[in-house]
This record gives sequence, C-alpha cells and structure tokens, in this order.
Amino acid sequence: MDRWFFRLLAASFWLAASGVALAIAPEQIKPLAEDDFDAKAQALEQIITAGDEVAKRILEALRDERLYANKAGQILIQDGESYHDALTGALVESKTDDLQSIEFNNVLREKVATGLAGLQLIAPNRSVRAQAIQTLLRSGDPVLKPLIEKARSSETDSALRAELDQLWASTALRTQILNAERKRLG
Repeated sequence: MDRWFFRLLAASFWLAASGVALAIAPEQIKPLAEDDFDAKAQALEQIITAGDEVAKRILEALRDERLYANKAGQILIQDGESYHDALTGALVESKTDDLQSIEFNNVLREKVATGLAGLQLIAPNRSVRAQAIQTLLRSGDPVLKPLIEKARSSETDSALRAELDQLWASTALRTQILNAERKRLG
C-alpha cells in the first residue's frame, strides 16, 4: 500500500507541476472522517496537492473547525446554520444530530496551516506571498513542492523569486532525505 501511495503522490506532483488541474474526488476526502491518522494525513496531502479553490475551501473549514461528515459519509462544510457539500458547494439538508465533527490532532492541524500558506504563494498581494514564503521556509514540507513550482513560474518580483528558489531547494532536499529514509526502512 505504501508504494501505491507514493506512486499516486508522485503522479499528483507531476500533474500539478505540469499545470494539469487536479480534481478532488469524494473518495479522496472520506478518510478525513475516519480515525486512521495515516489515512487522514494522506487525504490531507491530496487536498493540498490539488491546490485549487476546493482545496482552499476544505482547508479553511478544517482550520476553522467547520468540517463535518454525515451518516452517508459525505463531507460537509458548515456555513452558519446550513451545510454545503465540501466538493461542490451544493446545499445539503442535514440534521445536526446526524453530523460528526471532523477533528485533527496538532500534527495534522499544522499540515492544514502549511497547506493554506502554500495556497497563498500565488496570491495577488505581494505581502501575502512574502508572508507565505516565510511561513513555509520553516516547514519544508515536500507536499508543497508543486505549489512552490507553480509560484516560481509566475512570480515577477525578483526578491520573492529568490526566496521561492530557496524554498524550492529546501523542499527538494527534504524530499531526498525522506526518500532515502523510506528506502532505508524498506
């Protein structure tokens, strides 16, 4: 299973780097409602790698503790008194008693924050992009490499481009270290 996951992750990175839009499928986010830490982490990485508006909406809902699962396994975002499908945004009639709050531990909350910072790398506002780069320089999460590559290709500010180059190098090094560790562990 681990090899399957890493192949899927590598394919996702390649697709994201090549500019092909990634859609998040319902089966990719269902593990968010499960108790399995590894499955939640994998689902979160797939959401971050997608790097689109749907990913941003889900990550913001996770950050704000507004993500729920209904008894049918559908992932919903609370908006005031109503609930919307996390992927489509469609209104979903749900009773509060039928919903389970999706909760994360501190490790996964940090990954959510890192993912949101990664999505800010392409914000129109220079100061937002600069802050995102500084935040991400502390994490070096390899999952963000496709988002960093996308930001590098479109950044017009030379100072931010230099910082993005440094961020990219940091994640590339971290990726090599993780791959060596995985290989060592078999």
